[in-house]
Amino acid sequence: MLRARTVASASGKRRALPKERSVLVVEDDAGQREVLVLALTAADMKVRTVSDGIEAFEALRNQDYRAILCDLRMPRQSGFTFYEQLEEMLPHLAARVVFLSAYAGDPEVRAYLERTGQPVIQKPYRIRQLVDAVNRTLEKPFHP
Repeated sequence: MLRARTVASASGKRRALPKERSVLVVEDDAGQREVLVLALTAADMKVRTVSDGIEAFEALRNQDYRAILCDLRMPRQSGFTFYEQLEEMLPHLAARVVFLSAYAGDPEVRAYLERTGQPVIQKPYRIRQLVDAVNRTLEKPFHP
């Protein structure tokens, strides 16, 4: 029987190492989640979806992901707040975030995104552009 490899998290709990092409999609719009799942699975990626930052942290309790595709504006917990908490709690994963936003042209949003240094895909996006950005993140070395 094969078992997932694990690593201790900052809290001391054991966490499963990410599968080679695993992506966590954090998006509140169900239609967008469906499109993202179709596009990413067609590109041979394993995808899990959640609807906000709170659910994302629940998903990250037991599993790291090689890439996190995150919308910025969501109810309950925004992508901004999620990313800031991720930087504090799981900095190795903060470096694996690709942001999605319809507001990337807004000066305040653009300034925030520039500070993070993370890639951003402007909505509406082209599927190829999105898949390429996620692939670049998946190709980065992973260091838990």
